[in-house]
Amino acid sequence: FRSHNSADSESGDQENRLKQELLLGIGGIRMLNLIGEKPSLYHLNEGHAAFLNLERVYDIMQNEHVNMSIAIELVKASSLYTTHTPVPAGHDAFSEDLMRTYFASYPARYNITWETFMGFGRKRDDYTSDKFSMSILACHLSQEVNGVSRIHGRVSQEMFADLYEGRFAEESHIGYVTNGVHYPTWAHKRWQELHRDTFGPEFEHDRSNPAIWNKIYNVDDNRIWQIKDELRHEMIAAVKELLNEQMRRRNESPALIANTLKAIRPPFRNLQARSPALHQRRAPAPAALQ
Repeated sequence: FRSHNSADSESGDQENRLKQELLLGIGGIRMLNLIGEKPSLYHLNEGHAAFLNLERVYDIMQNEHVNMSIAIELVKASSLYTTHTPVPAGHDAFSEDLMRTYFASYPARYNITWETFMGFGRKRDDYTSDKFSMSILACHLSQEVNGVSRIHGRVSQEMFADLYEGRFAEESHIGYVTNGVHYPTWAHKRWQELHRDTFGPEFEHDRSNPAIWNKIYNVDDNRIWQIKDELRHEMIAAVKELLNEQMRRRNESPALIANTLKAIRPPFRNLQARSPALHQRRAPAPAALQ
């Protein structure tokens, strides 16, 4: 499903993109219903899945026997939208003609007009020349909206300011959560060993402390380069193993396989041969650590 739905995701085919997002959003909710999953919170990671909240509104109207306004509030209260794209042009938007091709019957489900339905994806219902924006749909049907860094949070406030009339952009509820990584699974075990040896036991419970990370400047360059070099060789070996398997499955000629694998070679192993001035370029350690 994921592989199929990712195909041509960056192409200019708007109809194909709309069908992908129908499958992801509406199809995704229907799949969850079929397998009996009932999440308490829905996270829209980008606007691509925003149609899921339209389907949730309909489900709540049918199952809870409430009107659309109440259903929308219930959906908003359990929805979070994260935007990653800092420019309006990067947000999916579909023409009214294309929307009518696939959603002509949808207003009747909610007992609303076509214009009101299109308004879900527009800054205002009466902006009839606007396309249907997936990001605006996500904002309209999510209680919380956030960017992925402090600066991006401010950019998003400006970008969606027209959705919240009567407020300055900086007064918007749109916030931010700075992207990070899951250290235990992101960092190779060799780096984790180095960090434990260098940073001490307090690092385990205080990984975001810059003062602890500054101790990295006390580590000899050759030790860091050796680890990088070993991991580079490990990665290249894994790539060659995978490529060899793939080429054999495709029945490529043995000569082509051998020549291809031979061409994949790691770079220099020696630190000084690679960069004799590395020590001079390295930033000095803080005075307290020298």
